Amino acid sequence: MDLGSPHSASEAEGLRLLREEQQRAERGCLREHLRQAQQRLREVALEVQAAQLKLLRQTSEREKKELQKILERRRHRSITEARGRGGRRQTELTEINRRHITESVTSIRRVRDPKVTP
Repeated sequence: MDLGSPHSASEAEGLRLLREEQQRAERGCLREHLRQAQQRLREVALEVQAAQLKLLRQTSEREKKELQKILERRRHRSITEARGRGGRRQTELTEINRRHITESVTSIRRVRDPKVTP
């Protein structure tokens, strides 16, 4: 091939242009591939986050129900003890119920928002 001839210079220019076009196309394909991979990564991250949130909610509900059972047993025990002692029943039962409600609300708030101080 004679590089001095006009045909070879135009052929070389044509090849150079084709190579640049091929490089642009390759970069475009790579960009699209990266965009799709990033989108899929976002989707997977959202799916994982949703699964973790669901599990956290289930755990929180389970703990809240268990806490309510414990507090209710404690209230019943206090009522039983108060009945066994006799005395001013109604005022003591009212106090036990008031204390139970206060403890329940405080405990459930702590489960829901651990930042709340006791």
